Amino acid sequence: MGKGSIRALVIVLALAIGAYAVFQYGLNSPLTSDFIKKKLRSPDFHLEPWIYILYIHIVTAVLALVIGPYAHSPALEARHPSA
Repeated sequence: MGKGSIRALVIVLALAIGAYAVFQYGLNSPLTSDFIKKKLRSPDFHLEPWIYILYIHIVTAVLALVIGPYAHSPALEARHPSA
């Protein structure tokens, strides 16, 4: 596998993971997620503040996944070799 193939695979996987997160927690109700259903079984679990933190985490993670392949592109590294 060449560098181009690996780069393409990384981009496809990053976009797939980001799309899954958007679909699972953005388009569907987060309450249908098995992860949150398990947390809701706990009597001392407070959904309201936790769900906002979850959304912040999802948005920043998707941004990192989308920006990551661009940040490590050969063209960008050639323009800024010391960074």
